Amino acid sequence: MAVAWTVRAGHEPDRITRTFGRVRDDLELPSDVQPVHGLRHTLATHATRSGADVEVLSERLGHSSVYTTLNTYRHLDDEDAAASAAMGAAMIGGAL
Repeated sequence: MAVAWTVRAGHEPDRITRTFGRVRDDLELPSDVQPVHGLRHTLATHATRSGADVEVLSERLGHSSVYTTLNTYRHLDDEDAAASAAMGAAMIGGAL
């Protein structure tokens, strides 16, 4: 399931964050639990891994630059390192 929203005139962009904050407080969870912000990181990471156009993603996230999207919201893990190593090995193997 994918969820997307855009900010329109007259709408408060942080309404969802405030709503989650009230739920968090009602459940007596620690104040550092920020599920909405975590969803941004998850969305950006999975979208870039899936080959999403970074310019479109950056615009959706409201960033002024694709560099903000890539530098802030793209999280590398062991899978990324392995894929990069395999690509490098294939390039070297193809050149020999």
